[in-house]
Amino acid sequence: MKNRIISLFLLLFSTLPATAEYFRNLGLQNGLSQPSVLSIAQDGLGRMWFGTQEGINMYDGEQITYVKGEITNADGEKLWIGNYVPFIVHDIDGDIFFIADNNLFGYDIHTSTFKQYTTDNATTALAVYQNEIWYARKDSLFAYDCRQHTARSKVKLPPYTVNTLAISETNIYVGMMEGMYIIPQNTLQPSRFLLENIDVYCIFESSDEEVWIGTRMQGLYRLKDNVLQKVPYALTGSAGIRNMQIRAFVEDDEHNIWFGTFVGLQKYDVRKQTYTLIQIPQYVGGLNHPSIFSLYTDRQGTIWIGSFYGGVNYFTPDRSGFVHYDYQAGNLSNLYYSYIGEMTADKHGNLWVSTDGGGLGCINENWELVHQFTAGGLNSIPHNNVKSICYDQENDYLYIGTHLGGLSRYDFQKKSFYNYLEHQLENTPAPRHFIYQVKMWNGKLYLSSREGVFQLDPVTNHFTFLFKPESYCINFDIDAEGNFYANQADKVVIVPLSDVTQRSTLKLQDMGYKGSISHVRVTKDGAYICTLGSGLLFYDRNIKKMIVYNTENSTLPSNYCYNVKQTASNKFILTGDRGIILFDPKEQSFTSLGQKEVYLKAPIIRDCGIYVSSDNKIYIGDTKGVTLLAEC
Repeated sequence: MKNRIISLFLLLFSTLPATAEYFRNLGLQNGLSQPSVLSIAQDGLGRMWFGTQEGINMYDGEQITYVKGEITNADGEKLWIGNYVPFIVHDIDGDIFFIADNNLFGYDIHTSTFKQYTTDNATTALAVYQNEIWYARKDSLFAYDCRQHTARSKVKLPPYTVNTLAISETNIYVGMMEGMYIIPQNTLQPSRFLLENIDVYCIFESSDEEVWIGTRMQGLYRLKDNVLQKVPYALTGSAGIRNMQIRAFVEDDEHNIWFGTFVGLQKYDVRKQTYTLIQIPQYVGGLNHPSIFSLYTDRQGTIWIGSFYGGVNYFTPDRSGFVHYDYQAGNLSNLYYSYIGEMTADKHGNLWVSTDGGGLGCINENWELVHQFTAGGLNSIPHNNVKSICYDQENDYLYIGTHLGGLSRYDFQKKSFYNYLEHQLENTPAPRHFIYQVKMWNGKLYLSSREGVFQLDPVTNHFTFLFKPESYCINFDIDAEGNFYANQADKVVIVPLSDVTQRSTLKLQDMGYKGSISHVRVTKDGAYICTLGSGLLFYDRNIKKMIVYNTENSTLPSNYCYNVKQTASNKFILTGDRGIILFDPKEQSFTSLGQKEVYLKAPIIRDCGIYVSSDNKIYIGDTKGVTLLAEC
């Protein structure tokens, strides 16, 4: 087989001023394990640590090394570090502590060894105060004394999920999905509850003892002298925030407050008392991605920025101010955002692509972007964060599942959108704002949402509730016999659509496999299961047996598999942290398709989509566009 590889990078090209070399970037090309950076810290030796969705990374100024999944310590001990690292701190001696997959770990910078401190996957937040590492575990706060090497329970909390901790000399601030507690240090008893029923995501106390509170969807609050103030939302001007999702805070040497949002980096100027959005250019020298998840100020005053899928940026704030670059000032017809997700083709010869924040794009046979639908118009999609799309050829509909905007349908004949949330009654059983996946099967639309799994009749436009999984069904597939395979992160639940009360469950950890599930894909004999740490699994439905392909027993180049799709020749295209792989089940072989150079320029991450057309053209989404592989 010969492979013709075409990379389509749908970027915004602009002339770059000399002064735009403001940010520096570290990404996959520098050795970062994964481009979504959730946490940042600096150890006692001056090295930078980055927590990602796939492991923890250490940067010594020249190169990046990382660990993820299972590791072997210097003493030969095997340890499952895991993947998802939302918190990193350092203690008074410069040693590193971090949470990975909801367990607490430590790293001794002098012995270069890792140690695990909690084991029940229930550690959800982390902070440091003096010589103690504080962490939330279930309904309690614990403090680990780094000098005495002992941990003890400090505070009992109501049974809420703790998102974040911040500790000052006088108070402990606990951010939860249901609000925020203030706990005085002298009593260690919750004394004040704020922001009831608001999901508090991050908390920061500035040098002037003002508390900045970021929420997941309800904007920014400031607490000073016991007075709580909500910062206004201001789409233009300098009076407030530009986005309601606030993720992280830092303070620079001039005492300005920088905070990360879904749409970019904002700065609060303490002298001018103004809020400024740093308009993010797409070209080299600007910030690589506008969705900011983590911020950190090192000992030299450099601000480090972790973005959703843009790796790490870092810069030193200029005392004279910040130069702004607006990537939306150019040609808005170009498709851009963090990654290309699911794709599908219509019977009119167009390829439709979903993006994480950039709306819905339509590309014709000449690789021209002929439509780009973004939220905000009278006839368009309800939200720009498109998670899933599928095409109903019989009715000539395109179904669009969005994150925050619910389900939408595009009618090709009428050239109009129907947004379901606008027509639903509150008390009727139906999917709401969060749609995870949509799929046509036997003339009906099936979709998973926070409210459960539903069936939609395209003719009557009526929803039928099928079942609600124990946890969110991130993605699913349906085999020819009507068995619904639901991916629930750590297990696959198989539900026959003929009788949804009958279910069987494949629990990966009970079978000895580690890491979470990224995708499930059915075949006539069972289902392939992509995992983050245990390779590619195949569940043989006929003999009820799991077959594993990993780096030890096969030529699979990595145990981190993202997505898989069957080709017309009954082979499988597999994506993972090593790029694009062709799997031949008949020969039991894995072959790299030589994508290293392209892959490093345009990273493929777990949410990137794969589409195989009727003429066996293979489209693979990445973080900057689409790669086409044509078998011939």
